[in-house]
Amino acid sequence: MSNNRPHIIVVGAGLSGLAASLEVERLGGSVTILERTDAIGGRVKTDQLNGFLLDHGFQVLLTSYPELNHLDVLDSLNLKAFQSGAICHRDRITYRLINPLRHFTQFLRNIHKLPLVTYFDFLKLAQIICSNAPLVGSTGQLLRERGISFNTKHYFLEPFFGGVFLDMKLDARAQIFVEYLRLFLRGVATLPEQGMQALPKAIHRKLKNTKVRLNEEVKKIAEKRVFLASGAEAVGDAVIVAVDNSAQIGRAH
Repeated sequence: MSNNRPHIIVVGAGLSGLAASLEVERLGGSVTILERTDAIGGRVKTDQLNGFLLDHGFQVLLTSYPELNHLDVLDSLNLKAFQSGAICHRDRITYRLINPLRHFTQFLRNIHKLPLVTYFDFLKLAQIICSNAPLVGSTGQLLRERGISFNTKHYFLEPFFGGVFLDMKLDARAQIFVEYLRLFLRGVATLPEQGMQALPKAIHRKLKNTKVRLNEEVKKIAEKRVFLASGAEAVGDAVIVAVDNSAQIGRAH
């Protein structure tokens, strides 16, 4: 708060908290981040075991995420790209779905191996993607209304987007589903060379006026004051809550 520079308290050192801190610095402020665990990154974690990097959960980094360009960290991650498509398993049959916008030659070589109904389903999905009409209801409801076949839904869309949404029933809003389809078509699915936790670490390295305090559990927030489980307090000009379980933090009124 010295030299008229606003000082902000950020609760949570996940991607949202780190990105918020970077934005505060760009606007001329300084930050103290309070993180309950012993590491930054939130749910974005990578363990090392016997020479292997193990990311927690289903995580990839799409180069088409709009926020990535704003963060300006891609060049430091040494991204490794996946082929744009999927391998589907149906009973004892295995077939590849290849994105023709990225790998047209491979798509042509593989085209005769796909179930016929898949082509009609892709045309229906293309119509959805190209339409600007507002969507209501869930993803599952949208797929039923547009007549997407059982095979495409059960052997491709449910396992793939079930991993993205952490929801195998595809109850996520249809609009979100379509936005992700567009992101996967426009961008490339990648992983940083050092695992997904390299992303929050890269954002952290860009912070110059931010102090991160680990192992600090927040018990209550009262306007511009944050009360910690240790009995200490943190005071700023404002407080940003950047955690999923914010409802568990007590708030004074």
